[in-house]
Amino acid sequence: RLPGPRPQVAAKPFEGTHPMNSREAILRDIREALRTPIAHEHNDPGPSRPPALPPPGSLRERFEAVGGIWYEAQDRQDASRYIASVARPKVWVSQGRILDTLDLPFEITRKRDYEVNTVLTEVDLALAETGSFAMESRPGQGRLSSLIAPIHIALLPRERIVERIEDFLVWARKVRGSAVALATGPSRTADIEQTLTIGVHGPGK
Repeated sequence: RLPGPRPQVAAKPFEGTHPMNSREAILRDIREALRTPIAHEHNDPGPSRPPALPPPGSLRERFEAVGGIWYEAQDRQDASRYIASVARPKVWVSQGRILDTLDLPFEITRKRDYEVNTVLTEVDLALAETGSFAMESRPGQGRLSSLIAPIHIALLPRERIVERIEDFLVWARKVRGSAVALATGPSRTADIEQTLTIGVHGPGK
C-alpha cells in the first residue's frame, strides 16, 4: 500500500506577527543595514608610513624572476649603447623627459605603427613588491605602447621606484591620463591547453 500525501506543515508565526514573504524579508534586511553607521572615509588616507626608496636590487630580483632582462646603465650614453644592441628596427620611441634626450644611433618613429619590432617607453613608476612597471597613458605614449612590439625596452630612473602597493595606489590616484599600463615581465598566457606561452598578447622580451 502506497502512503498518502504528507500533510502540509506551516510554520507558526510568533505571537503578534504575521508570516513574512521573501519581499518583506529583503526589505527588512535593507532597513537593518541602513541603520548600521558607516565609517567616514579619510580625505586622503595615503600610505600607512612615508614611502621610502627601496634598493634597486629588490625590484631587479622580482623583475628577473618573471623573465625580465635587467640592465643598469651608468649614464645616458651607456643607455643609448645598450638600447642599440638590443633593439630591432623598426623602433617606436614614446615621448618622455629622459627619452627625448637620448642620442639613439638608428632611425625611430614617433607614430603608432603595428609593424614595429621594438618599442621604447619611459616608466612613470616601478613597484618593487611585484616587479611591475607602470606607464601612464598620455599623448606620445598611448595604451598600446607596452604591448604592440615583440621587444619592449623600458627606461626607468632610479628615483621612480617605490616599495609597496600602497605607495603605487597613492600615485595612481593622481594620474591624469585615461589609463595606466602595468607590465610585469614578458607577456605570458596559458589559455591554450594550459600550456605557458610567452609573447602571445604582448612583448616576448
